[in-house]
Amino acid sequence: MTIADTTSDARKTVMDTVREKREQIAADNARNKAERNARRYKAERDPDEYEKQKKDQKAEYADMIAETEGREVRAYVVVPGETRSEKDQNARQRHAEKERKRWANASQEQKDKKNDKVWCSRKGKAGWSEERIALELAKRQEARRHRQPEPGPYEDNPNYGAF
Repeated sequence: MTIADTTSDARKTVMDTVREKREQIAADNARNKAERNARRYKAERDPDEYEKQKKDQKAEYADMIAETEGREVRAYVVVPGETRSEKDQNARQRHAEKERKRWANASQEQKDKKNDKVWCSRKGKAGWSEERIALELAKRQEARRHRQPEPGPYEDNPNYGAF
């Protein structure tokens, strides 16, 4: 093709490109308009209807999880309760239950280590010096090494070991 060639497809290519861009812009505008309308509807709808919809969706999700995974969905309200004091009390109870479960299968060594740490912290807050805490902690640990295990139901029987 030369500069003087008048049968060029350049004009047709440009017109096709312009047409495609116009269609793309129209589609983008329609999508943006739909998104704006959806946000506007969400902001303007009835709050009671919205709460009902949320509740229904939560129930539907809980049912789906129960069927597929076989577990219960934790409440969306992290700590249930109406007043601040109720929420605080429920949070303390929930934390205590978690700790009981966590320490139920712990070894005696783990429990002793935790108790020593709490004891040291408590004595430090009471104003004891580091040296005194270390000395008393050593005494506690030594006494713990020499203590007899708690007798079980068999050892409590006076005839245990008589044979």
